[in-house]
Amino acid sequence: MNPPVSIIVPIYNAEKYIQECIDSILSQTYKDFELILVVDGSKDNSANICDNNSIKDSRIRVIRQSNQGATAARRNGLDIANGEWIHFVDADDTLPKNALANLVEGKDIYDTDFVVGHFGDVPKGPPTEIPLEKWREYCISGEYILPGPVARLIRKSLFNDWTLNIPRNIVKGEDMLMNIRLSFNMTKNPIEVHYKVYNYRQNPESCVHTFIQDAAYEEYYHKLRLLSIPSSFRSRYLKASVHKRLLMLNEIYMNNPLDTRWVDSQFHNDLLDDIKLSSYHIKLKQWLIIRRCSNTLYRKSLNLFVKWDEKIYGFKCRIKSTIKRIIIPFIKQQ
Repeated sequence: MNPPVSIIVPIYNAEKYIQECIDSILSQTYKDFELILVVDGSKDNSANICDNNSIKDSRIRVIRQSNQGATAARRNGLDIANGEWIHFVDADDTLPKNALANLVEGKDIYDTDFVVGHFGDVPKGPPTEIPLEKWREYCISGEYILPGPVARLIRKSLFNDWTLNIPRNIVKGEDMLMNIRLSFNMTKNPIEVHYKVYNYRQNPESCVHTFIQDAAYEEYYHKLRLLSIPSSFRSRYLKASVHKRLLMLNEIYMNNPLDTRWVDSQFHNDLLDDIKLSSYHIKLKQWLIIRRCSNTLYRKSLNLFVKWDEKIYGFKCRIKSTIKRIIIPFIKQQ
């Protein structure tokens, strides 16, 4: 009898982390799963570590492939997965002991095809539904939800040839495209479980952290994002798309505030048009950044303003966090 859950781990040069990752999966309180380790052309000892673990535990299967990238590794893992439900884990991360049990609880309580949990500690509570329209908005805007493919339980039938058909040259953001495509394959509300179900490791060596995007990349990426949204839905989610592009433009600016080559890019022009078309309420800082002005003095002054704005925002976040973690619990105890 096939296990209900298939866990897929793409692995590339992860010998420093993979054993800890595997141990955290095998020690789950929920035991009815198979573990598919996809070695994506690793040049280190990752493959041998995986093989040794497969000898010790019959639930583990190992695939070896030439280096094709994480998305292709997940796709190849899906091809041989026996489970009705799919759970992705990255090789340098781990799972809390009750992660699978908490995710499975969500799909057992509700009629759903998708269950999502959290990276951080959250107030405990019963699973709740997220309206599908709101979930699609989250996927497109990048707000609220976890950006990657992890910390969720996905019914295998949601995947098709299109879902993970993402070009290899998409270095950053392939997970968002997958999430968007999955959301439009869904007909039922996703379920949110209010537990930490994933331990994310900040790996400064990963391509996501070393890659610096520019306007040309964002223009190409936006075309793929549009293709991921059915044409009949694009106007409905235009504001969410504008929101995400403004965040990316801010990131481009922060990487090189004096570089103005993007000012006349197609990405910039399309964004200005869509801001007007969607009646998006743009904030002062965003407006100052996207202005068609390449004057050096203006850019230097704007850079100082943005840096101070970032510092003030960070200070506000720390105050809110302190109030939530310390002050509110203290008041409740009185």
